[in-house]
Amino acid sequence: MDKKEFLRQIQRRVAQTAVGPSAIRNQGASGLVEISRTYFEKTIDLKEFRNKLTSRNYILFLDDLSNDLKSKFPKGGQNWGAARKGLNLFFRDVVYNKYLADHLEIPTDLKDNFDTIRQLEVPLDRDVATSLTRIYDDLPKWTTIKELNSRLSKIYQDKALLHSDRKGIARIHLDLVFWRSGK
Repeated sequence: MDKKEFLRQIQRRVAQTAVGPSAIRNQGASGLVEISRTYFEKTIDLKEFRNKLTSRNYILFLDDLSNDLKSKFPKGGQNWGAARKGLNLFFRDVVYNKYLADHLEIPTDLKDNFDTIRQLEVPLDRDVATSLTRIYDDLPKWTTIKELNSRLSKIYQDKALLHSDRKGIARIHLDLVFWRSGK
């Protein structure tokens, strides 16, 4: 197996494991997990992701992908929140994977790493939202991923960025801090 094929297989593995069945359940239609996994493997160009990650266009890139993935979901399940959460989980696992991170030249030095991945969003879900609302009482009440839209996501992501900056970590790492902890 050559390097290109090896990296393709790693992306495939990350695409298959990043979104588990519980991550985007109860979204109004079946098949969203499999559609997401196929999309991550076959549609996302990781070099483009890396280029956008350190540009001013990352959020626009992520918005475009969110809308595109949402459009692939079956009728009744075409919600933006599920698409966005899935993408954020996938990109988190890409930067956490040593082989992909090395290939994409994502630094391991904490400061350089922070500067590179600072724009990554925390995957929003009940655990993250509950933790953020305990810290920031001015956040709107969390409902569900199904109800999440770009406006509400931005409000939560802005607070997550504020909190992560205070902690000196990238926003994506708040998923580690808040996951099933309620803190």
